Amino acid sequence: EFLLDRVQIKSENKDIKASDLKHYLKQSPNLKIIGVFKLHLGIYNLSSKNNDNGFNQWLKRIGEKPIILDSLANEQSSKELRKHLENKGYLNAQVKDTILYKKGRKATVVYNVVPGTPYTIADHQIKIADPVLDILVQEDSANSLIELGKPFDTGLLDKERERISTLLRN
Repeated sequence: EFLLDRVQIKSENKDIKASDLKHYLKQSPNLKIIGVFKLHLGIYNLSSKNNDNGFNQWLKRIGEKPIILDSLANEQSSKELRKHLENKGYLNAQVKDTILYKKGRKATVVYNVVPGTPYTIADHQIKIADPVLDILVQEDSANSLIELGKPFDTGLLDKERERISTLLRN
């Protein structure tokens, strides 16, 4: 077993920030204080494995269990990253994870993100069978969230659906 020491996300595209993608990772390394010390892991390691007295339980409670590298979690993280990129319009995105093993039974996981070219909205139509509702929606089209030439984004499409539903309910 290897301790997950570090996780990196590298992207060829400057528009995709690693900080936005970290939420989709299934496994993160132990918390570091001032970017260097794993204080919580050290506190957890001070507790005895055999003795379950109050002090050891307290150390385990305020400490943090070691995060062991899990290859299944890496695969799931890659899938989640790819799915997020596809939802943001990068339909041909590729994510490759690489595990770098270090001395001291530590490992670093590097996710290489190749998003490709984002798809943009060239045209959109709203078709409603009821002519009365169709007129209401067409009159409110100036408030539409969807703009031609903007990147395809499923989150934006969901917001537009919600906006139209609210309009029709009102």
